[in-house]
Amino acid sequence: MMSSGKAGVIWASALSALALMMGAGEGAAQESPPESTYGVYVDGEVRPRLEFRLHSNLGGEPDDLAITRRGDYDRISQRSRLGVTFEQEMWAARVALIAVSIWGRSGLTVSDEVGLSLYEGWAEMRPMEALSLKVGRFPISYGEGRVLSGSSWNQLPRTWDAVRMKLFPHATLRIDTFAGQYRDGGDSQVSGQPLAGDDYLIGTYGWYQVDQGLVRRADVYALHDWRQGGGAEGEVTERLSTVGARVVLSAGPVELEAEGAGQFGRACPVDVATESQCAGDRRDVRGYFYDTELSVDLPILSDFDVVVGHAFASGDDPGTAVDGNYRQLFGSTHSFHGKMDFVRRTNLREYRLGFDVSLGPVSLVERAHLLERVEGNAGIIGVEVDSLVAWGLYKGLTLDAGYGVFFPGEAATESGAPRGERPAHWVFMQLRGTFGSRP
Repeated sequence: MMSSGKAGVIWASALSALALMMGAGEGAAQESPPESTYGVYVDGEVRPRLEFRLHSNLGGEPDDLAITRRGDYDRISQRSRLGVTFEQEMWAARVALIAVSIWGRSGLTVSDEVGLSLYEGWAEMRPMEALSLKVGRFPISYGEGRVLSGSSWNQLPRTWDAVRMKLFPHATLRIDTFAGQYRDGGDSQVSGQPLAGDDYLIGTYGWYQVDQGLVRRADVYALHDWRQGGGAEGEVTERLSTVGARVVLSAGPVELEAEGAGQFGRACPVDVATESQCAGDRRDVRGYFYDTELSVDLPILSDFDVVVGHAFASGDDPGTAVDGNYRQLFGSTHSFHGKMDFVRRTNLREYRLGFDVSLGPVSLVERAHLLERVEGNAGIIGVEVDSLVAWGLYKGLTLDAGYGVFFPGEAATESGAPRGERPAHWVFMQLRGTFGSRP
């Protein structure tokens, strides 16, 4: 009998082949659908990625690290996705399969848990122009993804089994209310026991958006997340409420984005190094974060932006009864605090500086991050410098490459032992092939 691992690899290959065949012919990506979205639309993606990590333990013992333990590896992973959308005036439905594998490994994926899975499977009813209701499995992502993100960099992205109501009270306003259970790439985090090891989320996210004026976008949100323990008894290990806001201001060549949120509830301590979500008894939580980023479009070349940013996420003072750590929920740090993913948005102060350049089909992103720990073993975690380039080879086909180097500081380890002589390195190259369209 064929093993699930081999079956998953065969499915991944089949999806890749189908995607390439359907993308062939007159261009790998078709034109956007017409204004009327009646019909059936097929879309897909194939994304193989070569990735190297070197000296991730910074030349010492992993148990002494105070940053997220990534480990060294070299591998080629691949994501293949195929989706079909059915669109009518009063309703829509979508099914999307995703297969993730590591080349040369009989086991299936990056996580060795999920191979072929249902990434999206939902139906949406639109009884009136200002209201829609979606039920099923779909990603949930808002703003720039600091609090809720689909985690698109991961080969195995985030998705939810959820229900969501969208309200459109005005052309410039939208209000979403949702409730769901977290699914890691379509596979549950545990063996399937109800209320054991699961994450649940309810929330409301609304925003105002216009194309002109000083205030281009203003978001407000209120979220409540609770996590069940991994045991069969289903003990609640986390109940957190998060209330926040985000604003985007624009004046000529200058754009300012700022976001912040407060958080309260009860939760287990977080171990940043092991990414454990329950490293002790629950305590009352009072945390917060903010992130600001200023970009200036300079009259150099055709598109040249200078970017300056600062972020802060509260940490826990061991001398107080309240846990002061902010928890990033289901947000992303990859796009904000370093592509090497050594830190989480907790107990953190960060400064960033860089620039974005576009030259025809080629774009370049350069970022430098100064990372500091604010509580406990306070001090400089390290300095990370990332360089990314994207080259649009053809319609629907993009080549990405990048390099990151991390110079550790004394707060990168629990003991404060210096490891600057062994910086960590990260290199990747990937090909993104997309085809088809969706309304």
